[in-house]
Amino acid sequence: MSKSRISIDNPDNEVLWLKCNWCHSKTEHKVLSSVVTEASEDYVDDGGTYEDALWWRASHRIIQCNTCQQISYRRESIDSESDGDEELGIPDQYDVAVYPGDMAHRIFGQYKSQVDKLLFRRCADVIEKVPAIYKRLGEGDKEAISQALTSCRRIISSFAHAIYPPPGKEEEVIVEGKSLKLSAQNYLNLIDAYVRTHTSSISVRDRIRLTLRPLNERVCAGVHDDVTAEEAQALFLQTYLLLGEILNL
Repeated sequence: MSKSRISIDNPDNEVLWLKCNWCHSKTEHKVLSSVVTEASEDYVDDGGTYEDALWWRASHRIIQCNTCQQISYRRESIDSESDGDEELGIPDQYDVAVYPGDMAHRIFGQYKSQVDKLLFRRCADVIEKVPAIYKRLGEGDKEAISQALTSCRRIISSFAHAIYPPPGKEEEVIVEGKSLKLSAQNYLNLIDAYVRTHTSSISVRDRIRLTLRPLNERVCAGVHDDVTAEEAQALFLQTYLLLGEILNL
C-alpha cells in the first residue's frame, strides 16, 4: 500500500544556517515558506510485509539570505535507501539543490571581473583591498564597515569617470526631460549620460537611475551613520551587480 502526504507551512521564526549561493557568506537564512512532501510504500517479500519500509521525503523552502537579502529556492530530499544508521555512525545522505545556483555565481563573478579590470588603473588600491574587506565583513568585523562603504563610494565615482570622462568645463545635457550638469563632482550624472547613450529603453534607464541614487546615498551616509556588517556586505554586492549591468548595456 502506498501513502502520501503534503504539508504547507509559513513559519514565523524558522532560520537555517547556510552558505549563500549569491554572496558566499555562511550566515542565517530566514525561511519564508515551507512545503514538505512525503510518500511511503509497503515492501513485500517471502518473509512477509514490511509496512512503510520504502519511503521518501522532501522539503521545499523559499529562503532569504540575512546578508545580501537575495531569495532562493532550496530543496532537500532523502529516501529509505539514503537513510543513515546512528548505531553504525552512518550519516543521512541528503540530496540538496539550491536555485539560483552556479548561474548566480557566474554572473556576479563576471561583473566583478569586468568592473575591476576597468577601474584597476584608477583605484588599484581600492580594488586590491576588496576581497580582504569583504571577508572581514563576513566575519562581523565592525571596523571594516566604514572602509567598505568608502570603497563602494570610490568604486562608483571612479566607474563614472572611466565610462564617461567628465568634460574640461561643466556642461549641461537634457536626460529624460531633466537638465543634468556634467562634471567630475557630479559623477552620478555622468553615469546617467552613459546609460542614455547605451540603451533606448526608458524603463531600463529609469530603473538604473532609481537604483543608483539610493545606493550611492546609503554608502555616503553610511560612513557616519550606523550600518551593520551585513548591510555593508549587501551594499558591496549591489554596487558590483549594478555597475556590471551598466557596463553590459
